[in-house]
Amino acid sequence: MKKSELFYYCYKLLSSLSLDIFRILIFWWVISEYGGEELSSLLFIITLASFILIPLLGPISDFYIKSRILSYSHLAYAACFFFIFLNISSEASVDTKFIIFGCIYFIIAVITSISSPASNAIMAEIAESERLPLVIRKTKSILSSLALINPLLASALGLISIELGLIVSGSIALMVALVAFKMKSSEPISSHNQEIGLRVWSKSIIQGWKLKFQIKIELWYTIIVGFTNLLITPFFLVLIPLFIKERFSADIFAYGAAESAIAIGILLAALLVLPYLNKKLHKSWICSIGVFISGTGVILASMSENLWLFIGILPFTGLGIAVFTMNGMSHRLLAFPKTDRSKISAVDLSIGNITKALGLGVTGYFIGFYDIQIIALTYATLILIMSFVIMLIPDWKEFMSLRHDQLEGYFERKYSITT
Repeated sequence: MKKSELFYYCYKLLSSLSLDIFRILIFWWVISEYGGEELSSLLFIITLASFILIPLLGPISDFYIKSRILSYSHLAYAACFFFIFLNISSEASVDTKFIIFGCIYFIIAVITSISSPASNAIMAEIAESERLPLVIRKTKSILSSLALINPLLASALGLISIELGLIVSGSIALMVALVAFKMKSSEPISSHNQEIGLRVWSKSIIQGWKLKFQIKIELWYTIIVGFTNLLITPFFLVLIPLFIKERFSADIFAYGAAESAIAIGILLAALLVLPYLNKKLHKSWICSIGVFISGTGVILASMSENLWLFIGILPFTGLGIAVFTMNGMSHRLLAFPKTDRSKISAVDLSIGNITKALGLGVTGYFIGFYDIQIIALTYATLILIMSFVIMLIPDWKEFMSLRHDQLEGYFERKYSITT
């Protein structure tokens, strides 16, 4: 293994650990001190801000040396984590603490909007082209393993003290800054190319939307994915910790176990379930089955009267959504002309942020009027309906029947595409 790759793996491992510890501790702190309505509202604002900030700040990763961006970003993360520690440890009023925390959390969103594109792009700079697929696979393996372990570590720290957990998270972020500084990275692009970063992103989104409306399969698929994301994201981010805190009166360790349970489902989907379903069933059915499994999981979990039964059902929700999102991914990518694939990715990212923000905003409103079980069951019922609507997408069965060698430029042949 090359030294540059080793530093990259260390960076991904420590960065994931630091940010996951922070996220779980802070979500639990907000739920415990303020409630689910406040958590939903906070995440709604931050998600909406991220939707605006990523296209504005993302191109910065092309302006400077990426390893330096990542290093300085994690120094900034560490400072934010330590300031939040000081804030929640202070004698200030409850409202003042929340306002200060919200401002710092917004700064974290700004940092993430700059660092995330750099973190993804630097992979191609630290590995030679022939080794890049191997680096990608190893990185995914590391992150999948950490998704199981990090929530348990975070919750164990939270059992001792939220403040201690924030100090540990900030300290790890300082270590990440040092590791990132040591990573190999290329020189930034020319000033001419720097200037067009945002314009290219904006143009990609506009052209991507035009493509969505010209291709019936893609338009209907986007509507279903967006609506499902609007329903399932609040369940994962807000309703699960609320169930654990309010319904089961459990501690943060149960929240960590719930997060790990979802990660187990996602891992099982990738390693076992999706390959098995692809061998046994027509691909057009697999997306429907994934959504159906997820919706059923939400219903069963919401109706559970026992904490560990609730946690034991959660892998099915993660498994179902993973099957839904992973199945047919290569079909969609190959069906678009090569020149249009980045445009579709830009639109999909935008839709993901918009629907996530809407779902969190609506859920925050509902929490003020309805019991969380009623909200969860309503969402689950709508998710189940979506599992049948997928089969009504025009030309869906024909499209999913195609072999990979038949897919190249399929949309261009079938539809009159102009961007």
